[in-house]
Amino acid sequence: MHESITAYLRHKLADLRHKLADLRHKLAHLRHKLADLRHKLADLRHELADLRHKLADLRHKLADLRHKLADLQHKLADLRHELADLRHKLADLRHKLADLRHTLELI
Repeated sequence: MHESITAYLRHKLADLRHKLADLRHKLAHLRHKLADLRHKLADLRHELADLRHKLADLRHKLADLRHKLADLQHKLADLRHELADLRHKLADLRHKLADLRHTLELI
C-alpha cells in the first residue's frame, strides 16, 4: 500500500510539474503578447503625436487662410467702392457730354 501511495504522489507530482510547465509557457506567451502590445502602444502614441503636430500645422494654415480671406474681402470692398466712384464719375461725364451736345446744338 505504501508503494501505491508513493506511485500516486509521484503521478500527482508529475501532473503538477506538467501543469507548472504549461503555466510557465502560457506566462511566457502572455509576456510576449504584452511586449507586442506595449510596442504597438508606443507606435500609436508616436502616431498620435504626429497627428497632433499635423493638426496644429493645419490649424495654423487655416488661420493664415482666414486672414488672407479677410484681406481679400477688404480689397474687394475697396474695389467695389472704387467701381461705384468710377460709375458715378462716368455718369457725371455723360451728363456733361450731354450738356455740351445740347449747348452745341444751340449754337
